[in-house]
Amino acid sequence: MDAEASSFETSEILGTFLTSTPLLKEAWRLCSTANATGCGAFVVEQVGGVGYVAFSGVQELPVLGWDPNYGMLVSLDAAGHGLFPPLKYRYDGEEPVMVHSGVLRLFLHHHSRPDFQDQIRSLLAETKSIVITGHSIGGSIAYLTVLWLLSFLKSIFPPHSVLCIGFGSPFLGNESLSLAILRERWAGNFCNVMSVHDIMPRLSLDQSLVPTPQWQALIRFWYTSMMSPNFMNLSNLQLTKEEKAWLFSLAAAAMERLAQAGEGSGGRSFWSSWELLVLFG
Repeated sequence: MDAEASSFETSEILGTFLTSTPLLKEAWRLCSTANATGCGAFVVEQVGGVGYVAFSGVQELPVLGWDPNYGMLVSLDAAGHGLFPPLKYRYDGEEPVMVHSGVLRLFLHHHSRPDFQDQIRSLLAETKSIVITGHSIGGSIAYLTVLWLLSFLKSIFPPHSVLCIGFGSPFLGNESLSLAILRERWAGNFCNVMSVHDIMPRLSLDQSLVPTPQWQALIRFWYTSMMSPNFMNLSNLQLTKEEKAWLFSLAAAAMERLAQAGEGSGGRSFWSSWELLVLFG
């Protein structure tokens, strides 16, 4: 069976399974708690025999003094410390595994926290099933956390069950990351629940957007509104009608690429190889 067919079958099975369990509901509840807790927060809770870790969607971003490289893809080797050894192998001619530089930075910040490490060790000792979740950029941090856990647990027996559930999370890496995940047979450990009208994850498909003033303005607006919900007012976005139309047209184009890739019409990208899209109208 080829990679595309395998990915489709895995996503269908995973989607059927998730909708028949309380995992989605519990994951979203904890994401909401993490968001309400504040910037950079994570929440750990055990529900029955399942341990949950939820990352807040409100994270510190370099909005002031904007770093032009923030949001670009960087080699996963930049993580150091041997955190992702199974993902570093590649065939001749294959690009290195690349991930979003800002998300990698945020993950490494959490990974370095003693309280985070203590909570993870406690869950591994007390449960055999772990769900790592997060809303928005918190979901992207959850993805890297699960990749780290799967790398760590690969040599441990009996194995733990680890599942990642993202909600409206931006896309994380390049095709080489997708291929590495497929080689490890980890595609079934991840899903991303998205609204059909959410443009933020789709806009992040296009790396050429990152250095543009329009993209930076949109990210500043998103970050400020997440930090201060009362700020949510489109008049504060300070984009012209033409610039807003340009951004939305790019989002529409990205959605079209999603649909075409879903039909198996051509090139593969990271999301189509391992993310389950659950679309709500």
